[in-house]
Amino acid sequence: MQLRDSVGATGVPAKQFDLVVGDLTRLSSGEIRRAIEELRRAAKPAASVALLGTTRGSFDEFYSIYWEALCEEGLVEHSPMLEALVTARPTVGEIEELAREAGLRPVRSVTRKHRLDYADGATFLSSPLIANYFLPDWLALLRGKLEHARVLRALSRVIDRARDGIDFDVSIRATVVLGIR
Repeated sequence: MQLRDSVGATGVPAKQFDLVVGDLTRLSSGEIRRAIEELRRAAKPAASVALLGTTRGSFDEFYSIYWEALCEEGLVEHSPMLEALVTARPTVGEIEELAREAGLRPVRSVTRKHRLDYADGATFLSSPLIANYFLPDWLALLRGKLEHARVLRALSRVIDRARDGIDFDVSIRATVVLGIR
């Protein structure tokens, strides 16, 4: 216990920093709670703690297309897991509450909606942000490489059909939650 009080799970000494910033984008609610506690632990008393992340409402345009692609490929049995993806991102209020529970005061937030435009489905699916960062999680609900390939082809088709000659756009709700240790 003595070691935990002076050096946390990250190896960062406690109460050392005037500003601590954490990216919560890919964390589950349980992981977010632990991350906020660790960020607070590393902050000096009266230090600022900033939490960055994407919140619920991000990629909503994509999820309806994903559902359509699952239906087209006869894989509708994955729909409940898709619903879990839609609700997996925390709301701004949930992150604020976790920050308060970790002892940050006062807690405030700023959210901005950012629109990302892509020329077509293939461009969207192969863009580094999507292909390397989000797509692996989105495809995890499928069984194996064959289903992945089928759904990727269907996603591209549905996107291209839905965009009707204009850019395909998706939005991300980027949120910063701020508090003081």
